Amino acid sequence: MSSIGAKPIQIPKDISFSFPENCNYQISQKDIFFYSTEESKEDWILELKGNYSSLKEKIPQDFGIRFYLKEAIAKPQLEKTYNLKEGLAIQLKLEKRDLTELKKDLPKRFQQNSKRQCKILAKNTNILWGSLRQNLAAGLEAASQGLSLSLNLSGLGFKAFKEENQSLLLKLGFSHNLKILLPSEIEFSIGTEASNRSPAKAEGQKILLKSSNKTLLHSIADQISKLRSPEPYKGKGIIIQKPEILQRLKLQRKQGKKKSN
Repeated sequence: MSSIGAKPIQIPKDISFSFPENCNYQISQKDIFFYSTEESKEDWILELKGNYSSLKEKIPQDFGIRFYLKEAIAKPQLEKTYNLKEGLAIQLKLEKRDLTELKKDLPKRFQQNSKRQCKILAKNTNILWGSLRQNLAAGLEAASQGLSLSLNLSGLGFKAFKEENQSLLLKLGFSHNLKILLPSEIEFSIGTEASNRSPAKAEGQKILLKSSNKTLLHSIADQISKLRSPEPYKGKGIIIQKPEILQRLKLQRKQGKKKSN
């Protein structure tokens, strides 16, 4: 086994984990290392549960996950499924298993690779590791805290309306209105509704999106923003309230003013 890349990921206290029966593991008093050696399956599933969501992440067969425990286990017991109690694990780290140790267990395609193919496979594995680590970190954040993102409609007459069946109606200065059907995983509130006023007047220039899926949340926000991208001169458009985006728009406005002068 060899570790790759960055530091272990911190685990919030309100997160618990469960594993399917096809997982194997090694348990010591201070850590638990989970992996899978089933020939019929190329990956195994890690499931994490929190206050706001439950996320299932596919892990390739030649990877494993090590949990660092807060409290030592006096008598480690091997079970088909193992649930970590809240606050028991403090860190997790994705580790790459040595393929030479797994030749008997892995599919034949791993055994018949040439040296060149092994180098390409190792490179692709390292790239995949980064994506997996980001997904796990995002999933932990979403499951423990919940995620929200705010959109601001900047422009004269720009308004958003909430309709039935997860529908969002936008007036953006065009000759027609735009109607968007949002996924069921996305919750949203608009203007006066977000300020605890009368829900009958669900209209305004601010949209608050909430979801437990970070990737989906940011993807939906980007799609809505592209319906009326902010222009650099007067700042009209749909602006995502994220620090990096606001800083970029501010820089664009400064450059636009210099060109106009």
